[in-house]
Amino acid sequence: MLSIKTPATPAALSRNEEQVYDALRNAARSMSAYEILAALRDTRIKAAVQVYRALGQLIAKNRVHRIESLNAFVVCRCEAHSTPAGFYICDRCGSTCEFDPGPALGALRPADGGFEIQLASIELRGLCTHCASTGEKSS
Repeated sequence: MLSIKTPATPAALSRNEEQVYDALRNAARSMSAYEILAALRDTRIKAAVQVYRALGQLIAKNRVHRIESLNAFVVCRCEAHSTPAGFYICDRCGSTCEFDPGPALGALRPADGGFEIQLASIELRGLCTHCASTGEKSS
């Protein structure tokens, strides 16, 4: 079974991690590292390397996810993960919704067990309910 280590209690965050986490938590959508840097222009974080370092630590602490196809980051909305997170991504408004892809990952395992999944990125693109209800096609 594929599992991700989740600490029993959340690890303490450094000042930079806290600021990056708050910027993501308060955002209406996923953000790139440079969008986070721009949002933090009035803080002590002045360089992209500080944002990337904080993001790396937040990912390691299971507090933030990287959305590969968008090269963006989003706050983890789940308490604990037994599998990597999956995301529904709206092509029109950019909203993301986290889901548990556990059953789908189980179906992808080889029958002979000859492969151990170590990293999975499950991203499904389309239209969110709000955008789909407008009746327009995505660009």
